[in-house]
Amino acid sequence: MSDLETALTLLTMAAKDLRAMEILARADPIPVEACGFHAQQAVEKALKAWLVLLGQEPPRIHSLRILIRQLETLGVEGESLWDFVDLSPFAVQFRYESLGGLDTGLDIADWLGRVRELVAQVEAVQVGLMENGK
Repeated sequence: MSDLETALTLLTMAAKDLRAMEILARADPIPVEACGFHAQQAVEKALKAWLVLLGQEPPRIHSLRILIRQLETLGVEGESLWDFVDLSPFAVQFRYESLGGLDTGLDIADWLGRVRELVAQVEAVQVGLMENGK
């Protein structure tokens, strides 16, 4: 599979996680753990797609912090990405345990917007590379 195909696959998977988050966000009550999990997964896959587009093999990890650091070493401005690290507990911790009354401060509508923007940003990088014949 080419790098472009790998990136497209990762972005397609990120879009599916984003869609799952959108569906769950309409539930009453909102399953915050599930929304947070899909938000984290969409971000993880989008960041890995970005790494692939920059010619890097993404590490097989769930750490958004490490993925962002790797992108920064490749020249990506990471300042706008660091807030996504707040989703990290949803990858494992809250996947296997309930928040129980814990207030995570997770504003689902806000995170939906942020995740959409990130996925769109990485899709734009992909389109730009395709237009430049890379």
